[in-house]
Amino acid sequence: MSTTEGVHKPLAKYIMNNINFGKHDPLLPLLKEAGYEVRDNPNQPTEGTIVKFPIKWEHVEFDKVTKPNGDIVEVNLESAITQLERYKKYQVYWCQQNVSNTISYSPEEVPDIIDWLLGNWEHYVGVSFLYRMDATKTAMDLGYLYLPQEVCTKEVYDEYVKGIKPVDFSGIADSKDNEMESLECSGGSCPVI
Repeated sequence: MSTTEGVHKPLAKYIMNNINFGKHDPLLPLLKEAGYEVRDNPNQPTEGTIVKFPIKWEHVEFDKVTKPNGDIVEVNLESAITQLERYKKYQVYWCQQNVSNTISYSPEEVPDIIDWLLGNWEHYVGVSFLYRMDATKTAMDLGYLYLPQEVCTKEVYDEYVKGIKPVDFSGIADSKDNEMESLECSGGSCPVI
């Protein structure tokens, strides 16, 4: 939908989102046929399947970082306090409940975060914190079997996108809708919605 998950900046300009699906989800064959990478979830190989979705953020400014192999990636290195101040601004001037956000932080920022929270007690409702991983490293480098979001280069992103075709969803919704309708109306009267 071309929006971030919250008011925080995205992780990077080019990302591969690894989304978990149930092993028998009817979308999996369609996504595979369309060229998406579909593989067993290494943490739940008998129950889960990971599908890789490419995401790019063209109109967001990022910092450039060089990976050990020499590749340059564009990533979000905003300080936790900068992110918290953005959250506060939306809380004060825009939202009446809570603004969705995830604050990425490094261990050395924790004392400043605590000070900010204590000094802004009346301006926040709920804040999620996520340890900022080194975007130059792979999941294996960091000790994980996979990451929910993988930072990649423009070249890797473009190569992946080249292999993707539109997904043909025809028949998926119709078969479920018709099945539910026949079950709901099986007693002679259909429910009023």
